[in-house]
Amino acid sequence: MKNPFELINIKLPHPLCIVEDRYGGAYSGTRFLVFNMSPYSVQELPIDASDIDCENFWNGKDKDYDVNDYIIGKGETPEEAVWNLILLLQDKVEKNSNISNYRKVQGSEVEKLDEAIKHAEEVAEEQIKLCKRYDDASGYSRSHDETIRTADAKRCKKCAKEHRQLAEWLKDYKRLILT
Repeated sequence: MKNPFELINIKLPHPLCIVEDRYGGAYSGTRFLVFNMSPYSVQELPIDASDIDCENFWNGKDKDYDVNDYIIGKGETPEEAVWNLILLLQDKVEKNSNISNYRKVQGSEVEKLDEAIKHAEEVAEEQIKLCKRYDDASGYSRSHDETIRTADAKRCKKCAKEHRQLAEWLKDYKRLILT
């Protein structure tokens, strides 16, 4: 096992959520789990559910969530689980991209990533501006129209947040494939 203090010197995946297994590893096979997901997204998974639901998730029998769709670091300590996640992410990148072929098309692939990052950032900015228009809007009556305006502003904020997160994920992915 690697020295846990070495984690300080590397770029950790983002987002990162470390969870102590509710059932002590009875179904997951380990004490600590690490997800390359936001805590909110992890809460949606049945890892903290009833015995039956949790067992079904880890055995791949859950009707809504397939454990194989997620990259989950596992370990007996949080540090061990983080290292496991990092290795799993590196393995996935290596399996999904032939490095020698990637270097041949690197320019066009990086350009596509840059375009996607730029687009996500632009949409986020547009949504922020739209949200400000809803917040600053006058002329609405204080009844039904204000309720609609508030709902629209919330949707804009949520959309902006999601596009900012997408841009960050794409930047992380770009850094990962270029190293």
